[in-house]
Amino acid sequence: MWLAAERAAAPRSLSRADRKALVRQLYQDGYFDSRDAAQTIADLLGVSRASTTTAIESSPP
Repeated sequence: MWLAAERAAAPRSLSRADRKALVRQLYQDGYFDSRDAAQTIADLLGVSRASTTTAIESSPP
């Protein structure tokens, strides 16, 4: 989780905006292509699966 490492923080301690940016970047990098990826990433960030999919849907094209 490059953003957390860049900020020397645990993924769960990222701000809401940083978590959204991280989810969007992971989506662009193809990390959501595998089955159950949204739930796994949500668990790592300490948010709901719905929050991860909302962040993806609200991201610019």
